[in-house]
Amino acid sequence: MAESYDYIVIGAGPGGYSSAIRAAQLGLKTAVIERENAGGVCLNWGCIPTKALLTSAHLMHKLQAGKLGIAIEGKVKADLPSIIDRSRQVASRLQTGVKSLFKKYGVTLIEGSAAFVSKTQLKVKTATGETQVNFKNVCIATGARARALPSLPFSKKVWQYRDALVAKELPESLTVIGGGAIGTSLAYHLGRDGAKDVLLVEKAQLTEGCTWHAAGLVGQLRGKKNLTRLMQNSVAVFDRLEAETGQAISWKKVGSLRLASSAARWSEIQRSMGQAKSFGVECQSLSAAEARKLFPYITTDGVEGAAY
Repeated sequence: MAESYDYIVIGAGPGGYSSAIRAAQLGLKTAVIERENAGGVCLNWGCIPTKALLTSAHLMHKLQAGKLGIAIEGKVKADLPSIIDRSRQVASRLQTGVKSLFKKYGVTLIEGSAAFVSKTQLKVKTATGETQVNFKNVCIATGARARALPSLPFSKKVWQYRDALVAKELPESLTVIGGGAIGTSLAYHLGRDGAKDVLLVEKAQLTEGCTWHAAGLVGQLRGKKNLTRLMQNSVAVFDRLEAETGQAISWKKVGSLRLASSAARWSEIQRSMGQAKSFGVECQSLSAAEARKLFPYITTDGVEGAAY
């Protein structure tokens, strides 16, 4: 007999897993279907591993430029295989963290590919066979993927971003097409860590459409201080991008808001804020009225407090 759920999310990326956890917190029997890795592109192949690479590249640049007041005898050079291995380890640890959150909040993770059978049923192809699940509500959060150009199919010389994130040997020259968050991060990493000639091509502005929700670090705060520092340092790199490259960018920090609809949730957020402040993350505690003033489009009925 097919298992039944109140709410099923297809895709375990940042949008999918956040939606699933929130639904479970509200009492819905919830499942997430993911065919690859919990955390999606952002955690496994985008934001997190590229920021790990940025941290290594930025530190090497500072040491080479003598900006830390540390005298080093000999040449500072990148150990690219070790840098790549570290970035993959960071992504792996945080992927485990997402799975732990599912377990904590009672979200069922189904590893497989989903397809609709009807408006209330899905079939899921897993490693061990095929199963069916019923749902009352469904959320499609499958994200996006890199698309090859018609005249340039992916190959050993034409990479998609995943290839660049695991490459332990770099060509002397490389063109990066796309100046979004992943593209600019990769170009910086490749240029600092080994490639001699890197060309970044973007038809609009660098980091077009990207924003960094600085206060969102409260929600993404890690138990270990160094992982939070990693995220903060990567933001600092983007803050300096326009000055270093001479190119106008659309990067902006707009802040984010977390609302608590119960006393228990508000207590949890306040504890996170206390930890965030100890790590140097800027955040503010707001009343429901203050939150509404900042974000007039939100509904604050029943809101106990907010973190900005």
